[in-house]
Amino acid sequence: STILKTEVYGILGGVPISFPMPNPDACSDCGVTCPVNSDTSYSYNSTLPVLKQYPTLQVVVKWQLVGENKDIVACVLFPISIK
Repeated sequence: STILKTEVYGILGGVPISFPMPNPDACSDCGVTCPVNSDTSYSYNSTLPVLKQYPTLQVVVKWQLVGENKDIVACVLFPISIK
C-alpha cells in the first residue's frame, strides 16, 4: 500500500466510537516508510492523547492501519482503562 491511515476506535456497547488522531498519516511520523509490502516487517510507533474531558471508563480499543481502497493492513484490539 502506498498510503497508511491510522484509525482508532473505542468499542462501547459493541459500537465503534472514533477517537481523533492528531496526525492519522502513518507514513509520516510513525516509523513506517510507505509503500509497505506484505512480505516485509515494520515497526510502528504512535501515541493517542487522553484528554481531560474523556470520561473515566474501561473500553476495548480497536487500532487499525488502513491502506488504499480502505483495505485493513493491520488491526489490534486491546482493553484500556481511562482514569
